[in-house]
Amino acid sequence: MTLSSQLKQFADGLAPDKTITTATKICVGDIRTKLQDYFRYTDAVVHRVRPLGSYGKKTSVYLSMDIDIVVYFNDIEPPFNENGVINRLKDFVHYFDFAFEKSTNKSVSFRYDHQFSIDLLPATNFIPRNMPGLSESARILVQVKLAHEYLKSIPRQYKDQYKEFSSSLSEATVSFQKKRSCHTLIRLVKFWRLANGIHFFACSFIMELLAVRAAENSGKNGRDIFKEFRAFLKLLTEPSRIAMYWTDFYERKDIPPDILASPPYLMDPSNPYNNLLSEVMCLRMEFVVPIASNTLKHLDEAERRGSIDFPELFSSIQGLKECHKGHNYITDCRRDPNGSMPYYIQHTDTKSKFCLTGLVNSLSTCQYAATFKQRCTRNGKRSNWKELTAKFSRVVKKFRQSGKDHKMRDATCCIPSCLNDGDVFYISMNWENRVDETDDESGTNEPTESRVLIGDATEDIGGVVTDDIGGVVTVDIGGVVADTSDCCHDCVPLCACVIVLAVIASLIFALVWALN
Repeated sequence: MTLSSQLKQFADGLAPDKTITTATKICVGDIRTKLQDYFRYTDAVVHRVRPLGSYGKKTSVYLSMDIDIVVYFNDIEPPFNENGVINRLKDFVHYFDFAFEKSTNKSVSFRYDHQFSIDLLPATNFIPRNMPGLSESARILVQVKLAHEYLKSIPRQYKDQYKEFSSSLSEATVSFQKKRSCHTLIRLVKFWRLANGIHFFACSFIMELLAVRAAENSGKNGRDIFKEFRAFLKLLTEPSRIAMYWTDFYERKDIPPDILASPPYLMDPSNPYNNLLSEVMCLRMEFVVPIASNTLKHLDEAERRGSIDFPELFSSIQGLKECHKGHNYITDCRRDPNGSMPYYIQHTDTKSKFCLTGLVNSLSTCQYAATFKQRCTRNGKRSNWKELTAKFSRVVKKFRQSGKDHKMRDATCCIPSCLNDGDVFYISMNWENRVDETDDESGTNEPTESRVLIGDATEDIGGVVTDDIGGVVTVDIGGVVADTSDCCHDCVPLCACVIVLAVIASLIFALVWALN
């Protein structure tokens, strides 16, 4: 199998399966209906509701199914945080008792049924009332034409307002993406971004456009994803030289001259006034340069070997270090037929949800890369608990026993097993770097009834000792995150051993004394 075929097989597996796509359609349909009903009798008239973003472009990865839903309002213009629209969308979220996450001056975020992260984005409808019944393609062209005319009327000294209309042109952006044949490459790029903890404003959109240009420059139209992925990474190594635009919805002459005269620029394909690589954004892109360079080295090594080491190529060590430095545990692995996507449960408000999202992404990508070859060769055979936990040995420092329920800690990341459908890792954590006093080091605590044991026996797997304690296993990945195949050989200082033995001896003495 060629390197391109290996990479394509890996990327194809990132597409949401039928279960997820069906659940997503139900979710989107439910939210659309609720939005239309909620605003039906208000002065904020909703013209249409469209699911766009990665979901609309068909470039979503099952590991991170964020759904952008754009709400087009009649006769309402940005800034939406000043005209009350953002507050109205927040009221909508609370009215239907959705799990509110955050709001910005451009969007409102919440979780739907724990699994789907939803972003509601208000937009201005430019379609005249006297033009009903337009086809989708005709509607997009009219929306773009009238929006561009409006943007052209805004003086350049108020150029910050140009970006406020990006959501109003998002239908055109989705149309632009659908015309390209690089959906597999974009999924691979998204996986790489999530694995490496690359999270800043508009980074997903920037990466998608760079992937499109890399595919166009390679001339392969999706036939050599290895070459296209390498071309994408090379673009990232020199962000200051990026100068790109597309002419699907405007001409070069429509781009303001001051933008063209001052690279770098990466133009929004539907908005000739929105340079995605502003000075601030270009500085943020510099953070990506060493990550891209390191991945290029792994691609070169793969080419010399003739095979790809996926855990090495998509190392999520950086992402895990960036996202969390607390005290983590794998509480258990249980059956959850509805747990087809990674998600988190926050039990306390002691840490940002942004951190939790990053941690879930990094853990998910790490597991996917580590189990890929086994999934390709197992022929549908289920793996037991020992095999599942062994896959996490690449990102954990050591295993500990615990009988404490995950709900008693600060938060829980729920990571579906990539090997067994329906098996979900519950990774609970305390944000402070502490060991729970209720954890039983002897492993005698009884598990809760909701936990289901997968596999049995006690075995040394790759230098990591796992213990069967009724399906409850605890993993410490606080602090350093690294490959730990030899982590169990860490030396314990002699003084620490003496202290531990002294404490145990004193406890035994106290117990004997009490019994007498």
